[in-house]
Amino acid sequence: MRYFVLTLGILGGLFAAALGMYWIGQYNDLQDLISRPDMAEVVAAADMQVQVAKLTSLMRASYVLIAGLFLGIAGGVMGMRRSGKIAAGLMLVAPVVAAVMAPTTLIASFLHIIGGALAFRLKASTP
Repeated sequence: MRYFVLTLGILGGLFAAALGMYWIGQYNDLQDLISRPDMAEVVAAADMQVQVAKLTSLMRASYVLIAGLFLGIAGGVMGMRRSGKIAAGLMLVAPVVAAVMAPTTLIASFLHIIGGALAFRLKASTP
């Protein structure tokens, strides 16, 4: 199970970081589109302002997902060393913080959540 936790930590971190970078790119593209003078009427609409606010919170949470790449790898390594509670804490901190900021990020971090739950089940090594 230690190898499975390591694999979930690495793959989950890569998936979350990739999706986070994609969302940041989408936000930057939207900002470029909004700054165009011919889009002033569209931007003034109330519905557009709500969509931009949602995307802004998603972009901020994406930075947490990128940090989750390193936390997931560190959690996987700690899982390999049979430090289950530490591994679970490292793997679960980024998805929880990102989900508080934008619940949509749970899509990107589901592998970390599964890996963190499995890391709790790891037995401590005995010398």
